[in-house]
Amino acid sequence: MIKTIIFDFGNVLYDLNLPLFYSNMSTLLQEDVTDGLPEELSRAIVDYDASLINTETFIWKFQHYKNGDLDPLAIINCWNSMLDKFPAHRWDFLEKLNEKYNLYLLSNINELHLSTVYKHITKVHGRIDFETKYFKAVFYSHLIHLTKPNKEIYEYVQDGLHLKGSELLFIDDRKENVEAAKAYGWNAIQHNPEVDIVNVFDVYVGQF
Repeated sequence: MIKTIIFDFGNVLYDLNLPLFYSNMSTLLQEDVTDGLPEELSRAIVDYDASLINTETFIWKFQHYKNGDLDPLAIINCWNSMLDKFPAHRWDFLEKLNEKYNLYLLSNINELHLSTVYKHITKVHGRIDFETKYFKAVFYSHLIHLTKPNKEIYEYVQDGLHLKGSELLFIDDRKENVEAAKAYGWNAIQHNPEVDIVNVFDVYVGQF
């Protein structure tokens, strides 16, 4: 029986607006990136999520891409525009789950995004302790210097929890992250962010 749930954060619990982000980024870069960012910038994001580069270097990567013509604040605002909201009803959802499951967060996230998430949750919901109140532990990529879908991050989490992959359920919106987790022996399922996790969670758990 599944007793441990490991949630991805963005597009599972915290809503993202990726179309807005790509639209804003296309405007900022003055080129169409709706099908994906240039490799140079995609690599910078991966490195930033793992804290292989700091915030200043991350911003510089975007400035360098456009020959130094981009305003740092404009880059930050664009980068954060993908963060939409944490719907209020999901607090009750997490509270009820806590009665039955051990909950964890496993997220590819970075310093700028986490800071913005904290500000939103504090300002809108008045919650400053959500990480400790609703989760046994959080695993943020930029703090552990590991990112999904690399095998090492699943190994790090599993060793830290002293669990077998068959004893947990991992829920993530990205196929590559789910497939990597399955390859490591975890129960894992891909979440469709167009559907509220509250409405499909029981269906997910019921499959295992």
